[in-house]
Amino acid sequence: MPRHVSERFLRAAAAQETGACPVILLEITHDQMDGPLLVTDAGADLTVAGPPVRTYRALPFMIDLPSSTDDSLPQVRLRIDNVGREVVETLRTITSAPAVTVTVVLAEDPDVVEVGPLSFRLTSAVADAVEVEGTLAFESLLGEPFPSMEFLPSTHAGLF
Repeated sequence: MPRHVSERFLRAAAAQETGACPVILLEITHDQMDGPLLVTDAGADLTVAGPPVRTYRALPFMIDLPSSTDDSLPQVRLRIDNVGREVVETLRTITSAPAVTVTVVLAEDPDVVEVGPLSFRLTSAVADAVEVEGTLAFESLLGEPFPSMEFLPSTHAGLF
């Protein structure tokens, strides 16, 4: 599936030199968390005018975005710096997979979404003293029943 981005983002990506800096906004949410964990790889805290207004905390992380091929279910590898321990402490308090939303914006204009939001589930995570590494996956539709309705005499009498 092709990704549609702004003309400004395309010019910056194709330029030999540019002042435009794409940054990733990462939001980790779960019902058992007090609030979302908002981090960015921008190198400094970044405020995004919502609604609601959100401040993403600068925390080093690396993320490999999914490819645009149609031959497999996309999976993303995420590595977050574990120096502050807040990420691993948050993950230890929840009992099921948290939702992770990834958005790409330009640092100069963080209110304009260039790529995303991409919604994932954190399917696995391993932590050590240096980093938390996890695998993100899209919700799989392959396990959903098709058709979603049951055709019973009580609901579809004309078929029987």
